[in-house]
Amino acid sequence: MSEGSPIAPDRASVTPVSTAARVIATAAAAALSLPTSSARLPAVIATGHRPGGTWRDRTPWLPPPKRSLDAFRSPSPDRAVTSNRLTRLNVTQLGYPVVIGHGRLGMAISDRCERYEAVNEAATTGVLDVGCFSARLTVVQHGDTRLRPVLSHKTRLHLDRALDLAGRLRPEGIEAIVAAVRTANRVAARHGVSDIFPLATSSVRDARNADEVVERVHSETGTRLGFLSGTREAQLSYVAARRWFGASAGPLAVVDIGGGTVELAAGHGSDAQFALSLGLGAREVTRAWFGADTASAAAVARLRAHALKRVRDALDGTEHQLRGYRTVGSSKVLRQLARLAGTARRGSPEGELCVEDLREWIPRLAAMPATRRSELPGISRPRARQALAGAVVAEALLTVFGGRATICPWSTTQGLLLTMVEQRQPEQPGRSQSVA
Repeated sequence: MSEGSPIAPDRASVTPVSTAARVIATAAAAALSLPTSSARLPAVIATGHRPGGTWRDRTPWLPPPKRSLDAFRSPSPDRAVTSNRLTRLNVTQLGYPVVIGHGRLGMAISDRCERYEAVNEAATTGVLDVGCFSARLTVVQHGDTRLRPVLSHKTRLHLDRALDLAGRLRPEGIEAIVAAVRTANRVAARHGVSDIFPLATSSVRDARNADEVVERVHSETGTRLGFLSGTREAQLSYVAARRWFGASAGPLAVVDIGGGTVELAAGHGSDAQFALSLGLGAREVTRAWFGADTASAAAVARLRAHALKRVRDALDGTEHQLRGYRTVGSSKVLRQLARLAGTARRGSPEGELCVEDLREWIPRLAAMPATRRSELPGISRPRARQALAGAVVAEALLTVFGGRATICPWSTTQGLLLTMVEQRQPEQPGRSQSVA
């Protein structure tokens, strides 16, 4: 099977094709707690059709004996998982074992995941989000404000390891970005998608050699990475949160802790009334404040005092007013912390993060090396080292914003997609202007 080939299986093609296949499929159904009638068996051995030929790879893949879909979220720290509860037949595919779901589940495991649904490619738009830990291509249909992806692809990156002491991306980091963008371009072209906004986040835009990186990527891939200002990112996070919760949610105050910056935005309507960006991102705070994996109580207290002052100075007397707003957290840092605190269940799009939980966990995180943190619920291995800084900054933010945040699964990327599918113009690419 060629990489990323769109497969359009019919009902017959996802039926187990032999007695052995039925045995494997029945075992898979039991592992997933699915019905085992022939009409509902998951096809772990399947055939399908694609333009220009027929794929006949019949490689079986048997899920581990777990009875929860949670088992497939992170089977290995080095692997990514794409899963989807299906309302119609979808395909999750990759270069080797494929599992095609029939009616309930389609999923697969690989270092690089791609999901494709048959669509009218001329009516699609997408964002290529190049961040610290991945380059993620997400494509949706024009007008679909629910942002259901019709094509997605992710390449893992480790740009945090590629920054030198001067804040420059080393050659291996630049090479990784070039390769990831080239792969995303190839996937998009194969499916006829051309309307893509290439967005580089703070790990690239704040690097000392960002201009060099942009020129190198452009010369080798034809794609010129763009930047959004910190203020614009805050506005887009607000747009995403407002659309997720709706007008009935009342006034919203949105906090987004990224790797390089923290975005804050608030408002009553569809657009933010104020938006700003602060240099308090979890990655950069870790580099500046914590030289080792663990941290003393005094170091944590100094960072907390610094973060509180920065936030209160930036809000310039509006803190009391914002306490009447519903606080929304929209970033992976906050989602992982909510999982750690046990308030956001795996598979649930929302949860809550309370300042009391953070105050309980911060001393424990400070005493743990990154390897131990990555074993905690919700904390991924790539983000384990910056989990402490993220928690300290989050505690300072929630102290100011009323003590509790509802977690939103959408953030800047979804806000940008919303402006595109509604044919509103995103800000033209340019250098970020953030509050230092």
